[in-house]
Amino acid sequence: MNRKLKASDTRALYSITTPLLCPFSDHAEIRIDLRIEEDSLGPRISVFHT
Repeated sequence: MNRKLKASDTRALYSITTPLLCPFSDHAEIRIDLRIEEDSLGPRISVFHT
């Protein structure tokens, strides 16, 4: 996955699935969700690990 953000992107969601072993669980792969949102305070990046 290789996508560049544009200045017009106010909300974007990226999902990365990797076959690496997650040290926090017994799953064989981990998924990382990256959400970029903009509000009155400016851009905010949230990262979720599932």
